[in-house]
Amino acid sequence: MVKSGLFALLLTAFGAVVVPTAMAASAPNAEPIPAPQPTVSPEILARAPRFVGTASCTAAGCHAGEYRSRPSHGDPWSPVAYNLWLSNDRHARAYETLLSAESQEIAAKLGLAAAHQQPECLACHAPEGATDHFTVSHRSTVVDGVGCEACHGAAENWLAPHKTDGWRFSSSEAKASLGFRDLDNLATRAVACAECHVGSAGREVNHDLIAAGHPRLTFELSSLHARMAKHWRNEDQPQETLEAKLWVVGRGSGAQATVQLLKSRAVHGKVWPEFSEYDCYACHHSLRDAGPADPGGLAAGDPRPGGLHWSEGSFEMLDILGLDFDSVQRVKSLASEMSRPLPDRQRVARLSGEIEQVLGRSAARASHESLTTTDVQQYLRRLSSDSASGASRWDRASQRFLGLAAMHFSSVALAGRSHSLPGSAAAARRQHLEHLRSLLQFPNARDGSVTNSPPSWDDQRRTEVEQSLQRVRSTLP
Repeated sequence: MVKSGLFALLLTAFGAVVVPTAMAASAPNAEPIPAPQPTVSPEILARAPRFVGTASCTAAGCHAGEYRSRPSHGDPWSPVAYNLWLSNDRHARAYETLLSAESQEIAAKLGLAAAHQQPECLACHAPEGATDHFTVSHRSTVVDGVGCEACHGAAENWLAPHKTDGWRFSSSEAKASLGFRDLDNLATRAVACAECHVGSAGREVNHDLIAAGHPRLTFELSSLHARMAKHWRNEDQPQETLEAKLWVVGRGSGAQATVQLLKSRAVHGKVWPEFSEYDCYACHHSLRDAGPADPGGLAAGDPRPGGLHWSEGSFEMLDILGLDFDSVQRVKSLASEMSRPLPDRQRVARLSGEIEQVLGRSAARASHESLTTTDVQQYLRRLSSDSASGASRWDRASQRFLGLAAMHFSSVALAGRSHSLPGSAAAARRQHLEHLRSLLQFPNARDGSVTNSPPSWDDQRRTEVEQSLQRVRSTLP
């Protein structure tokens, strides 16, 4: 499904792109059979699998076959997946980003050597080249960027069996036991993306890096997924509701990754609290602006001058996952603890661990549930209601917008499937969403480049966003 500039412009401003990866085909109604086991010793299977390198996927008879155009509907993409990735996917050039003048300037500000030699940079820009965990017979280079195994899993144990006829009929559990990630599952796909695009242990964009010039990470699965040059198909997913479902699943997986990273920082972080966990405007606002009241926030925050407010963007509209009362209370307790002047590390780690498990189960459940036209309309209403809460903070408003955009596209697609033209209401809604995007979009710097910070978030801007949400709501029945 081709998207217009509604997603593209905002994503360019947010400076975030995600690369989901190739999907293995599955036979309908086939009974799963165990994946063929590689002939390796139990000692090798017991340790973490090693990378074999992207070059292992590039034989003409595997994933690098010749192609002159994109395969038509029904044709397999697997034989040309590597070429599609290499030609069209920005993640194939992720390492090259580290060679840019901007990256070198960031490294210099941090007192580091060249960015393309830093393990903390390579961890996300060239994951396979950032480790020495390679098999004896294979080597990879950093120039592969975010290669095949960065998303599909280190292939030491599954490379050989995945070439057999029985592989496509193997269960996800059997494949996972060999280190393979089944990215047909949307929750698994979201987790793979979030490891770098939210952050994880050893892969984080902290406040020092942001202050030096690295874009702040803003994760929302549906919009990022729409931006990707696909080298896979989603034929097992209803296309009309794919955008909406990605948004729902991404809410859970994104929040799960957020608390996982928070737990890691609480346990191992040298700096506490880590400022990138907080709403930027807790500090970066005019002294004439006392800051917004926060109706609907998870925690009241510290009302004193200089008080911090934990960034709740990852938790916006989290109730759509159907969390039980105790889980919601844990999230609120975590928000309250993080909004204290000096949060307790042990309590933060404990609450994060408890919430992480619940969110993982919720995202997995959502990935298997179907969405109807009624569901999509209800999400549109909920995302555009309570506009005062939605407009109170930039993180919250931006997630509301991205959710509304995903639901709008699915709503229009569902109308087309039923041969019901979207009509003037949908056209007006799109116009209001375009305006809402313009209010949230990162402004241009003096030299014409896009800055890595949101626009000012004063009373006037919050009022405009609130009114825009109300106008979106007026287009719904």
